[in-house]
Amino acid sequence: MVKVFHLFLFLLVLNTAFAQAPQGIEAKAYECHIELEWQSVANATAYKIYRADSPGGAFVLAGQTAEPYFLDWVCDEGQQQMRSYQVSSISNTGIESSTSSATTVGT
Repeated sequence: MVKVFHLFLFLLVLNTAFAQAPQGIEAKAYECHIELEWQSVANATAYKIYRADSPGGAFVLAGQTAEPYFLDWVCDEGQQQMRSYQVSSISNTGIESSTSSATTVGT
């Protein structure tokens, strides 16, 4: 019985210590910005947003937010570009999750 309790306690701590990658990322492109939204993650205190300026390009940190929402200001004076985004969550213990699947949107 004690072993079962310890296993339960371990799983509970593990669940709150590690954040999950955000799901349901939606991106909407406007003339000078891209609006990103996703489903909130339990026990997440922040989210990091990564951007690649071309499909297949390297992802770099674009910003961080406490809400499951982010505006990326990307005014390119009429140039059409495709951008890809990934989002990770930061748990209440400060651990960053893996990144979400990439979402690509054109400006």
